Amino acid sequence: MCTWSLEFATCLRILSQNVFQDEDGSVHSWKLKHDKENPENNPDDYIQGLVSDLQHRQHGRDEVLGGEILEAAVRHMCGLGDAFMELSIERDGSGYAIARSIYLPSLSIFVDEDEQGGIQHYRQQIRVNPGNDDIVWSGVDQARILHFKSPNTGRYGLVPGLSQIDVWTDIKEAMADLADAARGASILPNIHTMPPDKGENYKNAYREDYESRQREGIIMDLFLSHGGKIEKLAAATPTLKPLLDNFLQLRYRMMYPGVPVFLIPGLGLEQGASKELGSAPALAYGKLINTIRSYLAKQIIWAIGLEVVLNRGYDYWLTQRPKVELEWPKFITQEMPGLTPSPQEEETAQETFISVNGSAAQTLLNS
Repeated sequence: MCTWSLEFATCLRILSQNVFQDEDGSVHSWKLKHDKENPENNPDDYIQGLVSDLQHRQHGRDEVLGGEILEAAVRHMCGLGDAFMELSIERDGSGYAIARSIYLPSLSIFVDEDEQGGIQHYRQQIRVNPGNDDIVWSGVDQARILHFKSPNTGRYGLVPGLSQIDVWTDIKEAMADLADAARGASILPNIHTMPPDKGENYKNAYREDYESRQREGIIMDLFLSHGGKIEKLAAATPTLKPLLDNFLQLRYRMMYPGVPVFLIPGLGLEQGASKELGSAPALAYGKLINTIRSYLAKQIIWAIGLEVVLNRGYDYWLTQRPKVELEWPKFITQEMPGLTPSPQEEETAQETFISVNGSAAQTLLNS
């Protein structure tokens, strides 16, 4: 469904891009947030340099944690509920560093908990059932696993599209029904009604003559005896509108919750989309973008802390952690022209409202 559903897959693609999109259309990564008014709230120079380096760090042509590499985390997290990334730590002359990152198959990684509900280890199963040849990250190696997930009380993230699997089945059936109905409406058979006073010899001669004309090409003229007629068989579905309406509703239900309808090809121009635009879906979409960013930031800050602890110790990281916050590109939600009034239009509307409703309206607006 994440791959072949036009609606759901398009939502995932748009989400993974918009999380990193700036207001000018460019794509940027996360960065360290600086408090310019209160510099004492910023982390020290070592943390700032490390974060800047990690943000732009590459392994060959691939980014380690910045750039476009996190788009896959968004797609897997929003589509499958979880995304797992393994960090490769290497030591050079200056200390330890996260040198590389690689995604692990989401559906083969399991999180095992201890009796208290803490993470005991991560395990990649080679087969359906656990075995001795599974890959296990236990002990300090657990720190090398970044687990991007949507919020849930359990070990795994909540799969957003889980409730839409039945809809995905229905929409494939509806597509097949619609195609059959459209094809049947265009190739309905002809019914040739013979005059009541004609026998089998007449019918056979008529059929042979008609089929002979068909083989020669387009039939332009037919000469029937009195009482004979040719008509189309009535379609089982005289109109495709019920099938189209059902298919359209299924497409709406396949949308990722929070993504505006007008972003999906074929749905933005449908009747009713303008009503949804009037209820400010762009605002909800912006909140969805910020929520996904918070899931990413949690794991990115973990990776920053991992490298800091390896080089400066855990106590040092405790003093710096409250000062480490991430900043993302300023995302401007897409809006339909004409739906959002300009400041001048809004001011004019307020003046008109006050002039019509008197001082009571002025008091209401001021409150």
